[in-house]
Amino acid sequence: MIEEIEYNERNSFEQWMKDAKLSDRTRKEYLYYYDKLGDSSKIQDQIFVDNYVRRHKSIARAALKNLIEYILDNSHLYSKEITNCLRDIRFTKERGRVPRKIPKIIPKEALERLYDVMDVRGKIMLSLTVNCGLRASELININIEEDFNWTEWKEDTTKFGKLTILGKGGKQRILFVKPELMGRVKYFWNEIMLPKYSKSKVEFNNLKERNFHCGLDRWEKIFKRATENAKLEEVFKLKGVSVHSLRHTFATNMLNKGFKIQEVRDLLGHSSVTTTEIYLHLVQKDVKEKYEKFYSEGKLDIL
Repeated sequence: MIEEIEYNERNSFEQWMKDAKLSDRTRKEYLYYYDKLGDSSKIQDQIFVDNYVRRHKSIARAALKNLIEYILDNSHLYSKEITNCLRDIRFTKERGRVPRKIPKIIPKEALERLYDVMDVRGKIMLSLTVNCGLRASELININIEEDFNWTEWKEDTTKFGKLTILGKGGKQRILFVKPELMGRVKYFWNEIMLPKYSKSKVEFNNLKERNFHCGLDRWEKIFKRATENAKLEEVFKLKGVSVHSLRHTFATNMLNKGFKIQEVRDLLGHSSVTTTEIYLHLVQKDVKEKYEKFYSEGKLDIL
């Protein structure tokens, strides 16, 4: 399907994903399915896509969807016939698909135990995630010097700071960071990271994006070790929690505090409010527990 042109589609697709700030792991997974596909020439029509969606895991469907998006973004490299065909492609939900599981959230007491067993960097990464609803890939790519509004915040450090995030698909959103956390991030960067790397000019120059110097795999290992040290499973019966559970916890907390679902969608960077609606199940569970408590105390007797 692809035209005979002098360029490497795989390499170009990979660079496109890097520019879109997709994580290393996501790029690796998408390229794995790209290699299995061969190249974009096999994407024939809607029938092919429907069959592909039925046969493969969600990550493979996401890889195909991103490949099509890449081609459309680079339509000058393809014929009009090809791009017109791909523009008509629609990804519908697979029939009989297993319903999405209700996300696991981490209660405040468990979060406090996690916080206590982490080092300075881990504490800040944990706090930013659960207070801003960050994806793990967004967290590790924060440019500490440039993504926070330090200049504006210094004028009044009692106010909330702002954190600009480049999320999935290159979508930008602004998140709000409480003053105390802004101060801790600033201290961590100025008093710990900069002195550490300024000892070596080479290392300092290689401190490229001024981030937390913690890759996705490492952050997940740090978090997993912390859940074990904090004994979350034994004390709170929490099984299978992950760094993404922090994002779930943020979303549920926002809804419980009275934020509208559209507002939570924007804070999470979801394209559709449908994705955010999964958290309503958790809020409804909380409401049910309150209802039963008040009923048992005789506070809901009307008739």
